[in-house]
Amino acid sequence: MALTYSYLHASQGSDVVFTIALVNNNGSKLNLTGYSVRGKYARSHSSATKYSFAAAVKTPAANGEITLTLTNAATDAIKPGNYVYDVETVDSEDKVERVLEGLLEISASVTT
Repeated sequence: MALTYSYLHASQGSDVVFTIALVNNNGSKLNLTGYSVRGKYARSHSSATKYSFAAAVKTPAANGEITLTLTNAATDAIKPGNYVYDVETVDSEDKVERVLEGLLEISASVTT
């Protein structure tokens, strides 16, 4: 699998769903049949406090797409700013592989 870097942006107090296509090293769609996905974000890699995305493999799994979801409660509960994140896949034999990483920016809201 190819490790992908992606910049994500969410507004504080908003619901947001990121859909990301994962690919193999040769650029073809990654077949995620039989895989689960998990992801976390934090202010820095060494932060003691880490937050979780609601992460899922999108149907059909053969298309290689995942969703990362943040609810309005989740985006409202954290301070605006930049966060690092990564996402891992877990196969049916519990093999874990990091497939996605990047920067998540939470922009401030006036109305929350």
